[in-house]
Amino acid sequence: MKIALIQKKFSSHKGGAEQYAVNLAGALMRQGHEVTVFANQWNGAIAHGPKFQYVPIIKGPSFLQTISFVRNTQKALSKGNYDIVHSLARVFPQDVYRMSDGIYRYWLMVKEENRLKRLMNFFSLRHLAILWVEKQIFAKGNYHRIIANSQLCKGHAVQYYHVDPAQVTAIHNGVDFDRFNPRVRFVHREKLRKSYNIAKRDVVILFVAMNFRRKGLIPLLKAIGNLPDSYRVKLLVVGKGKTEHFTKIALKLGIARDVIFAGPASKTEEYYGAADFFVLPTYYDPFANVCLEALACGLPVVTTRANGASELIEHGKNGFVVNKPDDIKELSEAIIKLINPKLRNSMAENAFESVKHLTIEKHVRKVCRVYDEILREKRAKQD
Repeated sequence: MKIALIQKKFSSHKGGAEQYAVNLAGALMRQGHEVTVFANQWNGAIAHGPKFQYVPIIKGPSFLQTISFVRNTQKALSKGNYDIVHSLARVFPQDVYRMSDGIYRYWLMVKEENRLKRLMNFFSLRHLAILWVEKQIFAKGNYHRIIANSQLCKGHAVQYYHVDPAQVTAIHNGVDFDRFNPRVRFVHREKLRKSYNIAKRDVVILFVAMNFRRKGLIPLLKAIGNLPDSYRVKLLVVGKGKTEHFTKIALKLGIARDVIFAGPASKTEEYYGAADFFVLPTYYDPFANVCLEALACGLPVVTTRANGASELIEHGKNGFVVNKPDDIKELSEAIIKLINPKLRNSMAENAFESVKHLTIEKHVRKVCRVYDEILREKRAKQD
């Protein structure tokens, strides 16, 4: 098949949607497909990688960038002939739209507690542009199939845009087990902990995110602040973001010495290896890939029901799922349970076992079955 993949940024140096695009392109090519990536930026790509088609974006206000990427992608696609057009970004039309970022309309409703601020979001040109594009994506005739990365995400598509559930396939992400596996504990644990002056008996909680507020760093700090003083806990925060506000909160809570801001990391597997368990009390995440990576590395995971990756968690067996990120008591209780080494070690074994079937190759085979369904429908219409 000739496949067009659309992703604004195609990079193996980042996580999330960017890394997913790299993994998907590589796996599709290994299966013999011809892949062309339509992107505005790319770097650190795979060896013997796909073809690239540059898509320009107008410099200026973010709403213009959003619209220009859509229009310029449409123009670029019109010059080629592809069996499948698969978009990982907000553009239209396409054969397959993967809901990497979930439903933006839903996120705007939950991101602000204040009703006035929530209402004001819907008058921002940036938000209005994204909402307009999102509405077009789910309009009849602008897609053949939707791929959601979780049942949570699928449910939101049905609820907010009345998509036929039969046209939405939920496929959990796959993970690169060459990078993320229980061996990282033996390879990286001692060296990385020593680099941050973390004692052997300290229990290390890991938090990895590119948006500290959205992914729940504040409630996590409060939960750690609730722990008894006798616990020797260190919080390792990995990701890009301004830390001043969160450092002030840690100071007020009296835990500043126990919080380490490590900054962004290209080799997150080293940090999974140094940690004892992983916590992501996110306010909304269609499917936090970091939770899957943590489980693959043998780390029990604590997250919220607002995270599609919570579908991988069997409560009390390989982690804990809390109802809301702001329920500090419930979050603290989950952390206290995992500080117990006997329970934590038992759950660590279950963590890897629970996701070992989620390989990238299996994931791509499921994606290709969706492609095959679309091609059969196209041929049927031609006949």
